[in-house]
Amino acid sequence: MRVDVNNVEPRHYDRGDVRVIKNFLPRTFFLHLRDLVMGGDFPWYYNRSTLTNMDDGNFMFVHALMWNSEVVSPLYNEFQQMLPYAKEALDYKKLTRLKLNCYPNQNKKILHPLHIDAYEHNTKDYVIGVLHFNTCNGETIVNDEKIKSEENQMLLFDNIPHQGNVQTDTRTRVVLNFNFKR
Repeated sequence: MRVDVNNVEPRHYDRGDVRVIKNFLPRTFFLHLRDLVMGGDFPWYYNRSTLTNMDDGNFMFVHALMWNSEVVSPLYNEFQQMLPYAKEALDYKKLTRLKLNCYPNQNKKILHPLHIDAYEHNTKDYVIGVLHFNTCNGETIVNDEKIKSEENQMLLFDNIPHQGNVQTDTRTRVVLNFNFKR
């Protein structure tokens, strides 16, 4: 599937330090990716923590597509077609991480710990992206602002402490995390 980047006009508004872009990808392309990651055959891998550098006592399922600027999944090619849209939204030098997170419903709101994503680098050199694959009552929290997960919505913010919480109204909450180097 090829996407014509000339047909995209992302609508966005700013919320303090968070840029929220609704309808980030063209609908057909987004549905293709959503059906892939939300389908029953997608290869998810159990993580015993929601943090990379410490055990927080929570769990999630992940699928890393790129880690430390290296492609680590054969499914990366399905997702690289979204990079022109990311480049249109944010002028970045390099993508260093692309990772899908799947949070199962645990029948209660679970607030994950505050963290930064690009902890092994100069944190000021990075912008974080979070693309929501489904609408649910799970949230991303940046600077104490709760941003509800909405399908095909992209969040962009500096690599500052942030956190998420687990939804209670859908079976899963699926997001794609980007680490962009400025």
